[in-house]
Amino acid sequence: MRGFAGLVALLLWPALTCAQPQAERNHPADHFALQLPLQVSGANGVVQLTLPLAVYQASRQPGLADLRIYNDAGQALPYHLDLPGARSEQSASERSATLFPSLQAGAEDPRQAAPVVDLQVRADGSLHWRSDAPRSAPDRLVELIVDLGSSGADERLDSLRFEAPADAPTYRALLQIERSDDLRWWETVAVEQLDWLDAADGSRLQNDRIDLPSGQGRYLRLRWRDGQPRLFAAIHGRWVSTALAPVSRLQLQLDAQPGPQPGDSLYRSSPAISATAIGLVLPEQNLVLPVRIGEYARRGARPADPVRLQVWLQTTAWRLLRDGQERQSGLVQISPRASEQWVVRTAPGLPAPALLLQWQPQRLIFTARGQGFRLAVGASREMLRDLPGGPVPLSQVAPGGSTGDLDGLEQAQLGHPVSGPPVPSPAAVSAETDRRPWVLWAVLGLGVLLLAGLSWRLYRQLGDPAATEVRGDH
Repeated sequence: MRGFAGLVALLLWPALTCAQPQAERNHPADHFALQLPLQVSGANGVVQLTLPLAVYQASRQPGLADLRIYNDAGQALPYHLDLPGARSEQSASERSATLFPSLQAGAEDPRQAAPVVDLQVRADGSLHWRSDAPRSAPDRLVELIVDLGSSGADERLDSLRFEAPADAPTYRALLQIERSDDLRWWETVAVEQLDWLDAADGSRLQNDRIDLPSGQGRYLRLRWRDGQPRLFAAIHGRWVSTALAPVSRLQLQLDAQPGPQPGDSLYRSSPAISATAIGLVLPEQNLVLPVRIGEYARRGARPADPVRLQVWLQTTAWRLLRDGQERQSGLVQISPRASEQWVVRTAPGLPAPALLLQWQPQRLIFTARGQGFRLAVGASREMLRDLPGGPVPLSQVAPGGSTGDLDGLEQAQLGHPVSGPPVPSPAAVSAETDRRPWVLWAVLGLGVLLLAGLSWRLYRQLGDPAATEVRGDH
């Protein structure tokens, strides 16, 4: 009996082994199709990474469902994927303004006399000074007209920087600044102090900048509320412009493979690539190619059912010479589309083009717990059933983080990629998975037959009197 029980256990062991999953919880990163070591400073608990092209090419699942982040202890780390929004970039430039002093004839109190000034506005908006009457008495500065010059539509005046008067290196004044776009109507925009002071030890203190609020008008008028009016050596306007930073894009060119129908070309792609723009690269010059782009869809549920082309886009690609210069059609913007197999249908007999896919790479944000981080990607759907980890909400990676905070996160650096074993095809994995129950049932059936045989043998021995007597004699 003991020998028989051992025999049954020996027969059942392969079946139990086959029934066990290949990985209990943490699947080693070495089993993925691609590994990318990640280098971080260690000074931040949350870091980011803009996913490179290699990650999308290695992925086998829609939405990068087969992406994992591991540390050197084999622990799967939580991560979050998002698409960064458009960021604005600010640039500043400084340009010198043109100064037009407004003078009056010499008087004890310059503010009690009307200024003598003749200004003309030219067609381009610039100012021109003209004075015909000769002056017998010394003229005194009353106010200063400043022409800022033309500016771009996206520029705004941020501040003014003054250079001290050449005849007064030590100078203080309280200025009232008014702004206008037609030299007739003026609006007060600032009242500020300017200072250039020298100390006994030779050091110099200067307050030479006045900030201005946003507004319209290329002309300024400066009036002195306190201090002796002096002509500044120069006035510089600081202009600030804000523009949207270009969004990074990834692009992949796919070569054509013959399709099952005349005029159809197939293009294999990763289902993780969600293209937002597509284009066609024609192999010949002076070619105009009307195309329909989509993917195959079966008319029924059975594999043997015929397929039809589900069209996503109809367009015309072209590559032509004009005056000796080659021109070609560009990318076409589409709603995000992902497919393992793209189809381009043209008229039969025409050359097959290459297909361009363009998309915005996602940003990976993960918790840097531990060390020796590795990004692993490229796994079958069956393998993922036994793998923990995966994307989580942002609140579980960077609690309280906002979009502005994410932009300032440390950027992880990529190491040299390491290729893993090839990912088995779904058919091979499915066949292996389907074979395990049959092996288990076969071994269990064999065990039942052996138990039945043993029971029959014991029954015959107990029912034979001679065998019982012989056993009793012993």
